[in-house]
Amino acid sequence: MTHRKNMGLRAIAAAERAPSEKLAAANFSETVIELPPSDIDHNAGIRDRFSEFPEGFDTLMASIRENGQQQPILVGLRDPQTGKYPIIAGRTRLRIASQLGIKLKAIVRPIEGEARLVAQLQENLARADYTVGDKIGIMIELKNLSFKQTRIAETMSISPTDVSKLLGIFANLTDLAKTEEFPKALLSSKAGRPKWESLVKALQELPDNSQNKNCQKIIDQLQRECDADPISLALISTKKAIRDHLSTTTYRPHKISYESAIDALLNATFNTRNLCKLRYDGDPNVKAMLQEAAHLNHEILRAMIIERFEVLRTEVLNSEKTSDRGIQ
Repeated sequence: MTHRKNMGLRAIAAAERAPSEKLAAANFSETVIELPPSDIDHNAGIRDRFSEFPEGFDTLMASIRENGQQQPILVGLRDPQTGKYPIIAGRTRLRIASQLGIKLKAIVRPIEGEARLVAQLQENLARADYTVGDKIGIMIELKNLSFKQTRIAETMSISPTDVSKLLGIFANLTDLAKTEEFPKALLSSKAGRPKWESLVKALQELPDNSQNKNCQKIIDQLQRECDADPISLALISTKKAIRDHLSTTTYRPHKISYESAIDALLNATFNTRNLCKLRYDGDPNVKAMLQEAAHLNHEILRAMIIERFEVLRTEVLNSEKTSDRGIQ
C-alpha cells in the first residue's frame, strides 16, 4: 500500500514537471482549469522558498509573458470555508501570474493533509535547485510540525547526516544570537554550506557578551540593504567586528607599548655614548621595555622591539665610524 502511495506521489511530481500536453501520459484524468491568482491560497502547506526571487525568476516571467504558461500548477481541493484552492506546487508561477495579472492553468489534486505536504516537497525537491537556506527553512517548518529528524530526511529525500548538520547550523546561530530571528533572516541567502559554517565560526570568535549584539546589528543591516546576500553581509560585518575587538583589546595596547619602547630606545641611543657595547640588560630603559614585552607574552612585539634596537645600534656604529674618519 505504501509503495503504491509513493508511486502516486512521484507521478504527481512528474506530471507537474512535464509540459501540459504530456499530462495525459502520467495517467491523470483531471482537467486543466483556469483560476485567477486570488482564488489560490498561497500560504497553504509549508513555505519552501525563502529567497525573494528564486533563480530563473526573471527568465520564467519573460517566458510566461511571451509564450503563456506552459506548465499547470497543482492545487488541492477547494476549501469550503475560504473558497480558495490550496497551492501544492507552482508558487513561483502563481507569483508571476499575480504580477502579470493573468489567470493560471491548474490541476486540482484530491489529496489532503500530510499527503499534500509530501507531494509539495517531493515535486519541488525533484528540481534540485533548493539553496541551503531553503533546505534549512523547510526543515524548521517540518520540525515545527513535530517531524523527527529521520522523518524529515525521508520526506526531503536527503541523508539524516545532512539534516543533522543543517539543523545544527540553525541551532548554533540561534544560540549565538539568542533568538531564531537571526538565522531566519539569513534563509534567503544563496550561499553554500561552507559559508554558513564559516559564519558560525566567525561569530564564535567574538566575546560572549557581544555575539548577540553583532547578530542584531546584522539583522538591522539586512533590513536596510535588501539586495545584499545575507550570509555574505553577515560574514563581512562579523569579520569587521572581530577586527575592531582585536584592535581594542590586543593590537592597540601592544601598539602603545611598542611606541613607548621605541621612545625608550631612542633616548637610550642618544644618551648612551658607547651604545655599540651595550647589552640588553645593561640599560634600564631597554631592560624595562623588554620586560614589558615579555609580560605581554607577545613574541611579535618583542621581535619588533629587538629588531628596532639593532637598527638604532647599527646607525650609532656607522655614525661613530664616520666621526672617526672625520677626525683622522
